[in-house]
Amino acid sequence: MPTARMSPDDLYKNPQIRADDINKCFEYESIDDIITSIGGYESVRILPFLDTKTIQKKPEFIMGFSDATTFITYLNQWVW
Repeated sequence: MPTARMSPDDLYKNPQIRADDINKCFEYESIDDIITSIGGYESVRILPFLDTKTIQKKPEFIMGFSDATTFITYLNQWVW
């Protein structure tokens, strides 16, 4: 996804683009699993932008580290 290799400054300035990448992973039929390549202490900032309705329709396996735990925990509590 496009944000996987973006600069930390660009990601910090626009948390919605990180959430958009996650949302797309749940929209694309060709994607079955998600492995995050970045964490980031600002992961909590993407939560308001996650499309929980779309995510709930097509649950995925998600594996990550660091602050990916933030949105993984959020999804576990909100969606499932």
